[in-house]
Amino acid sequence: MQWMRTQTRRMAGWRASIVILACAVVALAGCGSSSGSSSGSNSSSGTSSSGSARGSPIKLLASASVGSPLADFPEVQVAAQAAADEINKAGGVNGHPLDVDFCNTRSDANQSQVCARQAVSGKDAAVVGLATNFSNLMLPILQSASIPAVGLYTLGAPIDRQSPDVFALNGGTTGNFLADPYGLVAEGRKKLAIAVLDVPEGIANGQSVASIAPRAGMQVVGTVKIPATGVSDYSTYAAQLAKLRADSVVLVVGPSVEVALMKASHALGFDPTWSAHSILFGEQDAAQADGLAEGMVIASPYPSIRSTSDPLIAAFTKSLKAAGTDPQTSSAKYAHWSVGINAWLSVYAVAAAAKGIKGDVTGASLTQALKQSGTLSLPGGISWNPSAAGPSGYPRFAQMTSYFVTIKNGRLATLPIKPVDVATKLR
Repeated sequence: MQWMRTQTRRMAGWRASIVILACAVVALAGCGSSSGSSSGSNSSSGTSSSGSARGSPIKLLASASVGSPLADFPEVQVAAQAAADEINKAGGVNGHPLDVDFCNTRSDANQSQVCARQAVSGKDAAVVGLATNFSNLMLPILQSASIPAVGLYTLGAPIDRQSPDVFALNGGTTGNFLADPYGLVAEGRKKLAIAVLDVPEGIANGQSVASIAPRAGMQVVGTVKIPATGVSDYSTYAAQLAKLRADSVVLVVGPSVEVALMKASHALGFDPTWSAHSILFGEQDAAQADGLAEGMVIASPYPSIRSTSDPLIAAFTKSLKAAGTDPQTSSAKYAHWSVGINAWLSVYAVAAAAKGIKGDVTGASLTQALKQSGTLSLPGGISWNPSAAGPSGYPRFAQMTSYFVTIKNGRLATLPIKPVDVATKLR
């Protein structure tokens, strides 16, 4: 997919990275306001065809930030709806159609709570594909009503990996940062430097990378802190990285900083293998890097959307095209398909768990079914056990599998590296 984002979207990605690192984990009044703008309505009703499913509907709420300068994930809505359409056309869940609504959190603290309360008042059985900066405000509301967050895509908030009603399909940005060293080792790298935004959560993420790197077989040679704002010349920080003589650098920063740092480092003759994760770096960012992103190691919870021969990507692409959106040609609007794939699988996860429920599918009954479920089979050959516990410190992230993609001739491509489940490395 070719990421033809506008400059506004680039700035959105950069600001999103700061919010992910700096204010996802705490409810700061300055991180959101009730007057936040949105490119669309805050909520919308599902329009999925019920197909041969004629029973009472099972209500779900998909939720993510859309149209905000802080984070923009329109993929969640279109992917969740496509999954529901496909499931309903096949008969629904025991004859009951899935009814998916959507609520836009707008990366706003107050609006995020509005979305959580919408799920409660609507008596939704689950919130699916949640991707928000303010899960710390939403999850307590959902938990009070026994509504599970199925397929939450963490942006780094500690509550995401602790809340008993979170049933994550992967480790999100947290898992991808932790996986980066393993991808670099597979590419033959040995000495790692880490570049982080100089904010508490950026530093914490950098420390997490540094702590797991020796387990992966890498020597950490140092960390360089970069101010989150007010920097126009990155040569000073590039020189600090070059001085460490690393052969690879994990970037715990945003796209604008990543590209500027690559260029400043190249000007000094320092060209390591750069590493990041899939939300923070894509093809449009690579285009701005003038070829310096070639060969990057990018951790992602799913294969590249370009890998159409992969069973998961093939199934996802077919489903989305049937719903009127081709992931291969809609890059002008959709830039984060890993989040979309996650939302799509989340709806299938609910359907798989709900099949075993006798009686009404409610938040409480679905939560119980998820906690008692064994391994569930999802499309694309994905196996998921929602009842399994994660490693110490990450109890809700039982599976933290990351694939590795790269930039090849300016486009995303899946690396021939075996996916790594970081959860097994942390046990």
